[in-house]
Formats: sequence, structure tokens, C-alpha cells
Amino acid sequence: MKRCLVPIVFGALALSTACVEPCDALKDLPTGGLLGGSVSLAGPLQEDGRGTLMVTVFAEDPLANNDACCIHSLMYHDVDYSQPAERFIYEVAEIPERPEAYWVMAVFDDDGTFTDDFNFDDYAPMDGDLFSIHDGETPVIEISDDTPRELDLELTHLWGS
Repeated sequence: MKRCLVPIVFGALALSTACVEPCDALKDLPTGGLLGGSVSLAGPLQEDGRGTLMVTVFAEDPLANNDACCIHSLMYHDVDYSQPAERFIYEVAEIPERPEAYWVMAVFDDDGTFTDDFNFDDYAPMDGDLFSIHDGETPVIEISDDTPRELDLELTHLWGS
């Protein structure tokens, strides 16, 4: 997957950041797309349910294409899923408007594999990280204009299992 550089911010706060290697086919499109929603826990925890959450928007399916172009990514530290029914609210702005769908994936790490010197160039979900898939596929959403869209994600599967 093409990686993004995202400021690592503590206290469950993050900035939406465009990827380092933007998709050439999208660079001239209007960037008024807005996506928001929640990320909830529906799978097994590795540790105590406290950790780092990353939400990333891709131009292609990252499960089908390891070189899927990353559009935006957000990273949140100190996210707490230790209580049942916890939901974390996210928002991604400045998404290029296009008629084709985008793929959105959330990854949650509560076993400490994300670090302060995190580098997207070397990152891939690791064994034990929870990620969001629905019916075996990465969730998709169309963002063809500047109308705000909503997509709720569920962390359902352990990577590597």
C-alpha cells in the first residue's frame, strides 16, 4: 500500500493528512468530499482495549492491491475500547470528488505495535491488529460531490487470523 504521513497526536486527536504519493489520476479533481462516521468494536481484543486507531481512505481496495493509493489517513492515540459499545467518531475532509467508489479501512492496535517513531513506509497491519471488513470486503463509499457522507465502520477481524 502507498503510505501516508500523518502527525501522531496524543489524546485521541488527529489531523486528516493527504498521502505523500498522491494518486496522479485524482490530483486535478475538486477536493470538497467529506466523510464522517464512527468506528465501533465488534471483534476480540488482544490486550486491554486501549490503543491506536487509524482510519484510511484508499482509491482502490487495499486487501486486493498492496499498492492501493492512499488518499487520506488519520491516526488517533489513546483510543479506549475497553468498555462494550464504545464508538469513536472520525472525519476525513478534502477527499477528491469522483464517480468511482473509495475504500475505507480502520485498523486498531491495542498491543503496542504502533510507536512514537511510526513510519508509514514500513507499516502494514500486524498480527493481532483489528481491522474493519464487512462480508469479507473492505467497506466502500462513493464521494462524487461535496455532500457530506457517513460511513460507520466495525473492527471485526484480527489481522493474521
